[in-house]
Amino acid sequence: MGDIVCLEPGARVPADGLYVSGANLLLDMSSVTGESDAIRKDHDHDPFILSGCIVAEGEARMLVTAVGVHSQVRLF
Repeated sequence: MGDIVCLEPGARVPADGLYVSGANLLLDMSSVTGESDAIRKDHDHDPFILSGCIVAEGEARMLVTAVGVHSQVRLF
């Protein structure tokens, strides 16, 4: 916890975290929520990023808040 992770298109989010900075971040959250539409993340709209999501567009830095069994989604 407390690490900063850089997210780029095509990357799978490795841990739960909070959006810190970036540009035009869209996440494919279908593996987590079942929703097929990409979700925009930023300071004003929705800063929470969940593990297991795929970065569809943009880039960002996130502050890690939970990993492994403590994260929202447990990756095996």
